Amino acid sequence: MKTYEKPVVILNKELCEGVYMASGAQEEASSVEAAKAIVANWGGGNGQATFTFATGVSGRAKIEMTFTEDITNAWGNGYEIQKATSKSFSCETNASTVVVYVQTNKVEDIQVKSITCTAV
Repeated sequence: MKTYEKPVVILNKELCEGVYMASGAQEEASSVEAAKAIVANWGGGNGQATFTFATGVSGRAKIEMTFTEDITNAWGNGYEIQKATSKSFSCETNASTVVVYVQTNKVEDIQVKSITCTAV
């Protein structure tokens, strides 16, 4: 037979469980608005516009933008466009303020439909 050992409870007031619970936590996606400026209007609706906004995320952010009109090209300073469709694109950047350049056939009409910035 085994000898019975009485269980012992140890209390440690300096133990911090919160560190473990927070590990792996991510900032929630933020939705932001962009300021538009027409950089070039080549006539017939063709042109280039910029959209400037703050990500609201500390550190690296994934940016997803959707436009009201088709875009023919999109780029920015310091990041690569990862995925583009006719009216949207996504990228990752460390910049807290982002400037996106787009070319479109409707430069006067194009607006940002949505922007989502998520910490990565």
